[in-house]
Amino acid sequence: MNESTAKKCVSNTTVISNFSLIGRLDILEDLFPVLYITPQVREEIIRGLQEGYQFLEAALPHIKISSGWLRLVDFETETEQESYYQFCNKLHSGEASCLAIAKHRNWLLLTDDQAARKLAKSNHVELSGTIGILILAVKHKIISVAEADNSLIGMVKGNYRSPVASISEFIKSINEEG
Repeated sequence: MNESTAKKCVSNTTVISNFSLIGRLDILEDLFPVLYITPQVREEIIRGLQEGYQFLEAALPHIKISSGWLRLVDFETETEQESYYQFCNKLHSGEASCLAIAKHRNWLLLTDDQAARKLAKSNHVELSGTIGILILAVKHKIISVAEADNSLIGMVKGNYRSPVASISEFIKSINEEG
């Protein structure tokens, strides 16, 4: 088991959407043999399809209840549900549901939503996002640095607001600091 799969992960819609947009859900599948989403995230994906984001259709066949790599997970305790209601005051339902589960189960949260990231940090929830996933995929030799850069370019063309210009430059700056 590699480090990316050592901890259970729950993803919100933005991460699934970014990798669906470029036709590379396989990167997520290779890194996370089981990646959980909540029913609220599934509904956001369906709503996105209804609004014309046809690339999201690629994710639907992978969403399963108890098998496959993209699995539905729901609240198990009243405490998780109460946190969800509390988080809904600041977040959309997909982000709020994922954060509630990640917080109470000590799971990794995958999100690019800035408000969700800020709230996750204040609740001591480990998190990553699209950039972190691309870097991890390079580190595990799932894709090359050039493929990561091309993936990022495709996502940015699809309106992803990336905090970095390129993965190669980001990796280079990390290596120079370390």
